[in-house]
Amino acid sequence: QIYADALRRLASERQNTAGVAERPGTDSILAATGEIFAKLLLSGAAGVSAREEIGDEAYPYLRALGLDDRIVTHALNTRLFKPTASVNKHEPVHRIVAEYCAAEYLVQRIEDATSALSLRRCLAVIAPNGAVRSELRGTLGWMASLGGRDIQEAIVDLDPYAVFANGDAGQLLRSSKQRL
Repeated sequence: QIYADALRRLASERQNTAGVAERPGTDSILAATGEIFAKLLLSGAAGVSAREEIGDEAYPYLRALGLDDRIVTHALNTRLFKPTASVNKHEPVHRIVAEYCAAEYLVQRIEDATSALSLRRCLAVIAPNGAVRSELRGTLGWMASLGGRDIQEAIVDLDPYAVFANGDAGQLLRSSKQRL
């Protein structure tokens, strides 16, 4: 609950946006941010760029990520992102924030029966050939903490250390704790 509350506070407006269209709700901004962070972490990108630049894979163009332009503009104006030394480039405020948001987004998509994203597909990117990519261990640990029984058990079997070191093992179901 502490992480969820902290994210809601970070998703509040960072600066006065007078003259800008009505701000979407915090839940919409958090959902969009989770999707952005999931795409960044899974692709290995460092952040997003508010301006399109050819050949900059480390900072993909924000509007090319396929989200609602109105929401992503407001998402950049939260404390979930921080500006970099380069103009128009933004990074997640902290790696753990990005991992938690990405995990929450991925778990919601996996558990949604209408979504085409399955745990198997997700783990094919996070842990190709059963070996967890070290830069995605935090996301994997949070996925176990936030997911249901099937997600928890699959992740505990795959990488129990990620659950201990990066997630919140206290949030696991009793059967998953015993398995861990």
